[in-house]
Amino acid sequence: MADRAQEQMGRMIKTWQSYRALSNSQKVAILRAYLRFILGVTGKTVDDFSRGDVIAWREVGERQAALTCEDVRPFWEAVVKVRPWGYTDAVLDLLCQPPNLSAVCRMINEMEPPEAPSTLLARLIHRNAHEFR
Repeated sequence: MADRAQEQMGRMIKTWQSYRALSNSQKVAILRAYLRFILGVTGKTVDDFSRGDVIAWREVGERQAALTCEDVRPFWEAVVKVRPWGYTDAVLDLLCQPPNLSAVCRMINEMEPPEAPSTLLARLIHRNAHEFR
């Protein structure tokens, strides 16, 4: 069973690498879902963070520094709305198993590599995570 899960995760990593070709608006939708569903910030905070607001910057940073999320399913459901290919019920169940945050972070980093993010929001998230670690 563990070998099958590793094999499935390997396929998902290749899928996430293909997300580099998504449009910027699709990437931003996924990144906004990360901020909302994983970090738990409000839509207003996401908007403020995107504009470089100092208070929102601190809130996002504090949440990234203490990253905890019990239920990652709403995030993955938001990803499926943007890019449904490859997400069977079995895959979603695998991605939602503890330690479930590692798959979320891996997907974000494969889609928007920290060393070369293509969207402003990704640059802000990566810089913020580095600053608040």
